Amino acid sequence: MAEVVTQLPVPSRLGMMRFERMNEANWLLLFIDASCEKQFGIPPSGLCNLVETPYASLMEPEARYRLHDSIQQQLAENSHYLVRYTLHTPQGALKLMELGEPFKQRGRALLRGYLLVTSDEPASSMQPSAALEDLQRSQAELLQHQSRALAQQQLIVRLASQRYQGTDPCREAAELITRSACEIYSLARAGIWHINGDPLEPVALYVQEQGHHEMPSPIDGRRYPGYLRALKEGRALDAHDAENDPRTCELFDDYLRPKAVTAMLDASIRVGGELVAVLLGLLVPGLLGYCVVRGVGRRAVFAIATVLVGVAVTALSSALSYGPSHAWEWLNLPTRIGIWAALAAALALVALPRRACAALLLLALALHLNLLNQAPTSAYFAQTLQAWEQGRFIRFFGLGQWLGWLWPYAALAYVVLRVSSRDREAPPAASGTAPGAVQGPS
Repeated sequence: MAEVVTQLPVPSRLGMMRFERMNEANWLLLFIDASCEKQFGIPPSGLCNLVETPYASLMEPEARYRLHDSIQQQLAENSHYLVRYTLHTPQGALKLMELGEPFKQRGRALLRGYLLVTSDEPASSMQPSAALEDLQRSQAELLQHQSRALAQQQLIVRLASQRYQGTDPCREAAELITRSACEIYSLARAGIWHINGDPLEPVALYVQEQGHHEMPSPIDGRRYPGYLRALKEGRALDAHDAENDPRTCELFDDYLRPKAVTAMLDASIRVGGELVAVLLGLLVPGLLGYCVVRGVGRRAVFAIATVLVGVAVTALSSALSYGPSHAWEWLNLPTRIGIWAALAAALALVALPRRACAALLLLALALHLNLLNQAPTSAYFAQTLQAWEQGRFIRFFGLGQWLGWLWPYAALAYVVLRVSSRDREAPPAASGTAPGAVQGPS
């Protein structure tokens, strides 16, 4: 007797909402099913916001970090995780079950899975005073997050516009960052370390209780391979329980216990990526032009014009976005080195054959796209989005965004066709006389 197996139902018909989010404690949603508007009372655009973290503001503050640590511990042992928590929505306090798995995309650690509302009648079961307290706590956390985000963006603008007087501007900026971090986020201590191979060399360390900076001794990273591996694999390392977290437990005897540190938040900053990105960003259009332009002189003029136009357009964009006084704030030392290096490389390649230019362009464009996809969101861009009026520049920004998304792949397709096609140029004549030319009397 044969058994008939019917097709499984679609998860959305069972009330399950598919989601994708960052594997971070801020619960930053990148995607969620449209059915969330019916179940939460909030549309997907209201939950998937890259400037703020509206989904995290609906959760209980302490539970958010505790759940994130629980997720990391589950993923260290299994390929999936399961957590339950309460979400305070316009529909009331809903109990949710989150089931997901980790994955990586463009070098970022992400989570994806399903959300399921396990109880949709919290309003009648909760006491009015408890519901009011939960709502007030969620609103207070949202206001605190907004004030901290604004302070952080103002700090970045201040760092870009400040004129440093000392001989070590890097250290001055690091001291300003660490002190401001302790004040904004109410931290006990904040430091910046330079990973120079295996050792971790201190740049600046501010202790809030003592109110001054310290210069600790370097740390031998070879004694903590798991910690360094976690820093290199992820963009941020947040350990709410640093003693038991598998990524930071190696530091307990030498650092956590002597310094009385119970929680850590470490973020890795890749130095040198900006210089390479600027170099490739100017070299790519130059090589693309070399695939069409012939002649060493014409290519040299084209390379110089490309660099000048790129610098002028960037300055104009900064002036329109952040004000005329900030038109040249982006022109820091790595950017200047990248511009001159791109110009030197473009002039050195003016005699390269067109097919060789296309092949080199293919490699440069692939590397440039990889760098851009791994780069974090600009704080200047986030502040500009908040400052723009509703509907202002919407069509211009949308057109520019689509062009920014599509042109690298269009260039890739053109270059692939250019490299794979046969060279149709006629070979030079064997003798010194060109074909069809009339040779005069000697």
